[in-house]
Amino acid sequence: MLADSVISLSLLTGDTAIPLVKAQLRQREWLKNYTPKFIAISTEDDTQNADSDDEEEDAPREEQISAGTFAIALFVSTVLCILTIRYTFPQVPMYLTIVSLGVAFVLSVIAARALGQTDLNPVSGISKIAQLFFAVIVPKTSGSAVLINLVAGAVSEAAGQQSGDILQDLKTSHLLYASPKAQFYGQIIGAAYGAVISSLLYRLYDHVYKIPSKMFEMPAAIVWIDCSRLLYGEGLPPHAKEFCIVFGLVFAAITAVKSKSKARYAGWLPGGIAVAIGMYNTPSFTLARAIGGVIEGHWRRTAKGEQDRKNRETTLILVASGAIIGEGLASLVNLGLTMLTA
Repeated sequence: MLADSVISLSLLTGDTAIPLVKAQLRQREWLKNYTPKFIAISTEDDTQNADSDDEEEDAPREEQISAGTFAIALFVSTVLCILTIRYTFPQVPMYLTIVSLGVAFVLSVIAARALGQTDLNPVSGISKIAQLFFAVIVPKTSGSAVLINLVAGAVSEAAGQQSGDILQDLKTSHLLYASPKAQFYGQIIGAAYGAVISSLLYRLYDHVYKIPSKMFEMPAAIVWIDCSRLLYGEGLPPHAKEFCIVFGLVFAAITAVKSKSKARYAGWLPGGIAVAIGMYNTPSFTLARAIGGVIEGHWRRTAKGEQDRKNRETTLILVASGAIIGEGLASLVNLGLTMLTA
């Protein structure tokens, strides 16, 4: 998982940085004299980008979020995050919380860029990168090293996940000519409401079912804590280090091939994160996804024409959304019945 995360995000960072550097070179001619040849732009690049410089018309200025509002919101949310972590996890030093927010800021930009380019938000890899970074700067002798590692990774993953979600929301509103300002305030209200409700629901579920349990095994949480223990060498069997190095090199090579090769076989190579998470997920978690994937694949392949395929995609989204909502509502009903019979 770590090898896959490091390689894939490193390649993505390079693919993201080079176009940005080229854009700066087009604006500042004198920088070309100090630029390595492999990222220097040619006349052909200038010609190709001449027409792409015309950006889509943005929302009216009165509907945009002002710089002052952005600065205030950033400051308030940062202070709130620091104080909340300090209250919930007093073992985590405040300066490390601030560092984790700085790391989260950088990684959230990568997450947003990856989601925009690939339609996939690599939050699992991003959190592992953050855990690896804090394993380097937080000494093993610290009594709360594993806890600090988990909190730092959680901050980075939350930032990456939310930045990706907001990116999709804002892109949709832009296409629909909706007001970014109205959406901004709506997201603040929804986030405040959701934070309180989700915390209360977690406490309620934990009180009734006890988490983790046979019903709620939380395999993702096991992956997180085992990754932290791996980085600090705690609770590992003999020769775990050697196995990790070997499999890390293997999946680093596989990830590099998958990312850069256009050969047909590259799509059949297994990803490190998928293999690692698959080791922890129970059959009840994976079989349902396998069945859904088979149904989805058959439904697409039997479509007759492009329009029929698009209609079927819409139907699949509606059916899947209904299944998710139905399971959520059923779980709340089961929770209420369990509380009444307890």
